[in-house]
Amino acid sequence: MTSNLRSLTTQKLDTIKAKITALDTQISLYTKLVSNKQYLADHGFHPQSGVDTQRVDLESRREARDDAQSDWQLASTQAELLKSGVLNTDWRDTMENQSDHAAPRYGGRRRHRQGAGDVERDWPG
Repeated sequence: MTSNLRSLTTQKLDTIKAKITALDTQISLYTKLVSNKQYLADHGFHPQSGVDTQRVDLESRREARDDAQSDWQLASTQAELLKSGVLNTDWRDTMENQSDHAAPRYGGRRRHRQGAGDVERDWPG
């Protein structure tokens, strides 16, 4: 099971790295495109609105790249923890334990197991 998880983690890292590489290429191309269109707009050969649209597209790609980099760092850290044996390989146990004690998102009442009986608690909304 652990080797399967390591293999999946490696595949996930490779996929994220490929996404980062593709976004880097797009960012490079869009940066040149925006620069060229801005030059044309400055000399009256292209509308400024077209440049602004391309600039927004460029920024969205930069944000996507930042998100992918964060995902890669998280997956990399998880892979290292898995290899070292610190990370629990049965994630379902962890998720069930966390959800048992989580407060409702928008207020209301939530049952908690406490000793022999259940206790209801009000949560702020």
